[in-house]
Amino acid sequence: MYEQSAKWNAYYDEIDPKQRKVLLEEAIMNEADDGANALRMRLFNMRYLDEKNPQQYVDRFLWQCVNMLLVYKTNHLFKSAGEKDMKKTFAALGFDLVDQDDENSRKAYYWEVRNTIKRYLSTTQNGAYRRKLFGIMSASDEEREVQSLKDIWEMSKGLAGKYHKEAEMALWNRAVYDAYIVSDPQGVANFKAYDESHRRNK
Repeated sequence: MYEQSAKWNAYYDEIDPKQRKVLLEEAIMNEADDGANALRMRLFNMRYLDEKNPQQYVDRFLWQCVNMLLVYKTNHLFKSAGEKDMKKTFAALGFDLVDQDDENSRKAYYWEVRNTIKRYLSTTQNGAYRRKLFGIMSASDEEREVQSLKDIWEMSKGLAGKYHKEAEMALWNRAVYDAYIVSDPQGVANFKAYDESHRRNK
């Protein structure tokens, strides 16, 4: 989905912010502008730029992945509170920056989300991910795989279903799903099985 040049593939494959900045500048300089370069730069700055310390990179999109899990797990007394949380999350992830009628705009955002999820999944390989027994014991490889699948589902299809935001989250959800299935040879089957089991248990 959304094929692109080798230079842009290199940019979206890299998860280190400093290296991404170099690759972004090189791609903009050497590739013909498809009309989405301004969006790519805006997404980069929105995601990483720390105005108080420009030499230090943060990753706000990575944090929003964690925040989406919290939003999914929170059961609000009033529906309006959940809607407010979703609106803030969409804004923080730049949903409103995408021109849904422009394929190159959608493509640029899709690949930025793919990169975000690739980085998120890289954190799940760390021994500190989802520690057990009050943070003392590390989870096994199998437990981390199960938990990362659960996270991916909750921050995409689960959250969209809970708040009936399938249309608004369609591009995000597709990118999250595609990033997950390329990270795991059994990703397609595992995601399908988890989704079906969740629907059966509702």
